[in-house]
Amino acid sequence: ELNSDGGYWIGGCPSLPTALPEDYYHGFQGCIESVVIDGDPLHLVMHGTGEVTFCDGS
Repeated sequence: ELNSDGGYWIGGCPSLPTALPEDYYHGFQGCIESVVIDGDPLHLVMHGTGEVTFCDGS
């Protein structure tokens, strides 16, 4: 579970702005099973704008 009062960026970006925290410049490695915002599920496949790679279930 990940809670935040700030924003999250899910997905890729060809070029990130400068002066972001260092962690923003390293890609996420893992699987996001689900995203829920204020109790409402966000269906990433429906809202995806590019290629979506599915989790392998392991």
